[in-house]
Amino acid sequence: MEQNQALDKNISFKMLIKFSLPTIISMIFMSIYSSVDGVFVSRLVGTNALSSVNIVMPIVLMIMAIGTMFGSGGNALIAKKLGEGKNREAKENFSLLIVVAFIISSLIAVICYIFLNPLLHFLGADDSIIEYCRDYAIPILVLTPVSIFGMIFHMSFITAGKAHFGLIFSVIGGIVNIILDYLFIAVLGMGIKRSGSCNRYWLFCSVGRRVYILFIQAKRLNIYYKT
Repeated sequence: MEQNQALDKNISFKMLIKFSLPTIISMIFMSIYSSVDGVFVSRLVGTNALSSVNIVMPIVLMIMAIGTMFGSGGNALIAKKLGEGKNREAKENFSLLIVVAFIISSLIAVICYIFLNPLLHFLGADDSIIEYCRDYAIPILVLTPVSIFGMIFHMSFITAGKAHFGLIFSVIGGIVNIILDYLFIAVLGMGIKRSGSCNRYWLFCSVGRRVYILFIQAKRLNIYYKT
């Protein structure tokens, strides 16, 4: 197996910009997904629905934090193995990362769902907006593993020397999220539930494409799932 030539070079300012700038821009796009939801919800659903988006936001941020934890920590270990020329161990670590992330994220989603009402009340929801909060939170919780996989695969592109892939997915994701928000909320009148759903739907599609690139075209990226 060939070494990853993109990272097998001395660090320079140009190389630092090449890998950091796409990541910075893509993180900006990822951070505005829920902000776009808030704009559409406030204008087309109502202030109570907007309040529910803000109340659920700590749950969204928690999921993003967990995904970042797995993505940055796991890929640091994988990159270390690749740098040492231990490609087999790098693939095994990547496999373990995916399995552990799926188990942990699924457990978190199930626990949050079981205790969703108490959790929402703790975050500030009252009886007037609790249903809005549930409508927005449940689609997010259902696809928590998908969201975390998206963060992991996004950072795996950097490890594989393909940082621009993450930027492309994030930009397209931001555009598609706006279109789906408008379609579901403004055109079809499906309310806040579809706001959260379309956001997670795009994540699902995006992760599917990332899985294809990482797994199916694995030999060119030098990092993939190994059974």
